[in-house]
Amino acid sequence: MKTLTILKLGGSIITHKNLDGRFNAPVVRRLGKEIKKARPYPLILIHGAGGRTHRLAKQFKLQGGAKSHSQIIGSLATHLAAAQVTQDLSQTLLKEGLPVLPLQTSAVFAAVSGRAKLISPPLIQQALNAGLIPMLSGDMVLDRQTNLSILSGDSIAITLADTFNAKRIVFATDVDGLFNKDPKTYRNARLIEKLTPKQLKEMLLVVPKTERDATGEMLGKIAKISTPKRPVPISIINGLRSGRLEKALCGRGVIGTHIK
Repeated sequence: MKTLTILKLGGSIITHKNLDGRFNAPVVRRLGKEIKKARPYPLILIHGAGGRTHRLAKQFKLQGGAKSHSQIIGSLATHLAAAQVTQDLSQTLLKEGLPVLPLQTSAVFAAVSGRAKLISPPLIQQALNAGLIPMLSGDMVLDRQTNLSILSGDSIAITLADTFNAKRIVFATDVDGLFNKDPKTYRNARLIEKLTPKQLKEMLLVVPKTERDATGEMLGKIAKISTPKRPVPISIINGLRSGRLEKALCGRGVIGTHIK
């Protein structure tokens, strides 16, 4: 679908990091209004699961899958925490007039050793054909090798963009884009406004491990789709700044990192 937009709302903007992952309703209401004004249809919406699910995943050591009984229990607790965020988000966006259809990620995706496998593309296509906004989240999914594994919202966005030939991907985060160093730690961090896929891959090779949270981790995920075989324009913008999401969805100039 050459007009398809994929929007990823980061867990850091739809939940409060310092309040046990509590849902950030005021920010989500504003984001809903910006999406409605931009009308970027057809649209697939992906969201992060927030701080609480990250803490559970760390507590039960789920990064390598769920192999023990305690990890399976922890995986299901993590899934329920993610489902609560999905429910809060969909209810809030529905009140803003957006036809959001929450789809359980584990019914659409599976994994093999943590790598995403789309198993129900017709389900998403049918939702798009009906004029709905299919919504998925980072979540636990069945894994052929490790019983259950974490599938990130970023991986979901990348896989769907490739499968459905998306026109663009917009990542809404809690920072202005990609920086040469962690902007939350270094006041002199510089925003990287434009990158080509080649520059992005070169940047991956020099980002220090200590900077991975702010730069390298997202760079690695985005680099998977920024290949000559499947180039997709990507914008990374600050969803906590009013008006920026609307501008990005409308294709207008906006502060952020733009990869194309």
